[in-house]
Amino acid sequence: MRGELDRVLLAVVVALVALGTVMAYSTGLGMGLGSTLFKKHLAKAALGGIGMLIAYKLGCRRISSWAKGLLIPMDILLLGLLAIKAIHGGTVRWYKLGPFSLQPSEVAKLVLVLYVADFMARKGEGLRDLRRGVLPIVVVCGVSLALISLEPDLGTTVALGTILGGMLFVGGVRLKHILVMVSAAFVTLIVVVFVFGYGKTRVLPLLGKDDEEARRARYQMEQSLVALGGGGVLGRGLGKGIQKHWFLPEPHTDFVFSVVGEELGFLGTLGILGAFVLYGLRGINIARRADETRTFFVAVGLTLMVEVYALLNIAVATGVLPTTGLPLPFVSYGGTSLVVNLVGSGMLLDASRRMG
Repeated sequence: MRGELDRVLLAVVVALVALGTVMAYSTGLGMGLGSTLFKKHLAKAALGGIGMLIAYKLGCRRISSWAKGLLIPMDILLLGLLAIKAIHGGTVRWYKLGPFSLQPSEVAKLVLVLYVADFMARKGEGLRDLRRGVLPIVVVCGVSLALISLEPDLGTTVALGTILGGMLFVGGVRLKHILVMVSAAFVTLIVVVFVFGYGKTRVLPLLGKDDEEARRARYQMEQSLVALGGGGVLGRGLGKGIQKHWFLPEPHTDFVFSVVGEELGFLGTLGILGAFVLYGLRGINIARRADETRTFFVAVGLTLMVEVYALLNIAVATGVLPTTGLPLPFVSYGGTSLVVNLVGSGMLLDASRRMG
């Protein structure tokens, strides 16, 4: 049965994007790029808005049915980054396309969520079988996650793995199979961090280390907490933050939540938390009322896609987790992430019309 779209969810998305556009200007002031970041972010928000409308019109069922065919092109894009890295060295996570950039890992996030939703809808009770239900997902998603981790982008790998794991749990995969996957992922993470050393410096402060390397790694965490604490209840005022002026690294992306805390105070951060809680509740309600299984899994995956990223970003900003490099959905400055989240929200809004 067709109903009306979820106006509350739409209002939450619009409010978060509007805040992100304002914060792009405010954080840009700290780098002398206020107007530049504002205009670029506005253009990307407009592009994402068009993508959201197209996704809403096409519908979540149709788009999710395309996911399987997009897996190989997506992995080719990820492989291309590794080829560029092999030639030029360093860390490569984006393709430059004139004034825009494309981050394949963000595209992979949406494609894998839709693929897993489509797969689970088709398998049904077969998900409880290890060989027919679980291993195909592990192999397909494992290849993409491995390519992302080799960029290297451990934060996105962990976040995406958490999203897909949550979908499998909701989908009815046996708990013992999930525990095996979680254990294997945890062991792999430990090996990557402490044997190969990637991300080790970010973890050291949380382990109580106090050498020079740990103090350098602790700098971001400390500056973020200074920003949050300096805002008090009402904040210093929009655009009047101090930490973004060369003290707080990446104030427009990774630590935009901290800038909000300093400039809009505790009430501003409470507003952001409330918006994401409301987004999650509306997403759960949409999934609960879905008219068929595929729509249910798509709604669950798209909701987790936003909520997991928001949780991890805020956990980093408040010093609970080491720096991951993950954006705050809709609010952080960025192109591919913003567009992907808006496209996903367009699909979720379409799902809200499909009531059982």
